[in-house]
Amino acid sequence: MTTVLLHTGQTAPILEPRQPEMRVVRGGKHGLNRARQFAAVALHVIAAALLLGLIFSVVHSQARITELNGQINDTRTGLTAAQSEYDYLSTKMSDITSDGSSLKFSVTVTNTGSAAGKDVVEIYNDPPYTNGGIEKASANLLDFAKTSELAPGESETIDFTIPVEDLASYDYKNNGCYVLEAGDYIISTNSDSHNVLDSKTYTVASDIVYNESNKRESDEVVATNQFDFAAYEGFVWDVSQYPDINELYVVSDLLITDYSSVFFDYANLKRPILFYMYDLAAYRDDIRGFYLDLKELPGPIVETEEALIQAIPQALEQDAYDEKYQRFHARFNALDDGHASERVVKRLLETK
Repeated sequence: MTTVLLHTGQTAPILEPRQPEMRVVRGGKHGLNRARQFAAVALHVIAAALLLGLIFSVVHSQARITELNGQINDTRTGLTAAQSEYDYLSTKMSDITSDGSSLKFSVTVTNTGSAAGKDVVEIYNDPPYTNGGIEKASANLLDFAKTSELAPGESETIDFTIPVEDLASYDYKNNGCYVLEAGDYIISTNSDSHNVLDSKTYTVASDIVYNESNKRESDEVVATNQFDFAAYEGFVWDVSQYPDINELYVVSDLLITDYSSVFFDYANLKRPILFYMYDLAAYRDDIRGFYLDLKELPGPIVETEEALIQAIPQALEQDAYDEKYQRFHARFNALDDGHASERVVKRLLETK
């Protein structure tokens, strides 16, 4: 039985079960490879060493620290445009009004400090969530706007209009499209994704499903699932919620990925890798670009589904660990030998 790990953030290709002895598992979450685990241990060791040094410094330099604290306090009283501490700002939201298609409200920012400054007003959505239901983040940035420079005591009011459909979450399990679930949505102005300054509640009375017959206005084409796992039961397993992708690496015989960094991890196994980049030109020229020469990739690039289907058996039959793969492994994975943390600790002890 051959197992193919399909890891892609893009639309999944249609893989027909032409080979009964093949199965496809589709992964979605990144795990930490051994190198990253080693790095994490090393960072903890370094942090501990730095903490010991800091404690030593505090014990022997208390007078200097007291002096610096005094200077910092003096500086804070003269904050200018760099004001970021919200003790110096008052941020208030108005009530929300809605016509069913959009939310309208305003946010008033008042400079309560003693120096002029600016602020960025950030608007977030905290949607209702049911355990086991549609996956949702608790803090979703909806919009933002920057104030002008505010003198001490000066206020500015910024108006916001948020499409109701922007509150929807993607339901890949059941409806296969965006769904705005019934419930209370907390619309807030935050200093960041964690800290709420003021909030109001918007209630959705019943579910709204944005499918083929009810497309979201912001979508050029209706956003729906393009891959039906049910049609390939016994051939395709959806493991996108599996907690540790490292274990999926081990059980798979081949990796199909796009622009994800998972191939660095997988290359430690010296098994075949295919890079499915159907939008290569757009990604390279318009979207993001690359930090690595594609000629160095440890596997072929395919840009169409037809080419991908043909490349799978070829990759499994040929010796994937060719000269180019070996060069890649030597450059990026040579230190992934199970002793990375050991070397870091020894180096720290040697330089003590």
